[in-house]
Amino acid sequence: MELSSDSADEDHLDVDGAVLANMSLLLNGEELTCTFIIRYQLLLRDQFAIGGLEDPAYGKEYNFSTQRGRFVQILHVNGNHWITVSNINCRSGVQVFDSISDEK
Repeated sequence: MELSSDSADEDHLDVDGAVLANMSLLLNGEELTCTFIIRYQLLLRDQFAIGGLEDPAYGKEYNFSTQRGRFVQILHVNGNHWITVSNINCRSGVQVFDSISDEK
């Protein structure tokens, strides 16, 4: 069950309106919604031809697809935090990007 670009079209995504609404959430210290993250992942995947960028909730239920090339994936951790993993510019393994991690 992978999302396609068509799902964003069906919802008539107003990119500018969505950005403004979600910037308001962030400025008020609230979380981005899963819907916002999924929609922008689709835009990134289409623009940059990157693997991964699957629905963060999908991986929890069904596991993410195996990636054989460059990929980026956003993960929803503990139901209250987002992290990103990527193999771009890695010789082996993946990098974890976590805004609240103390590890360097």
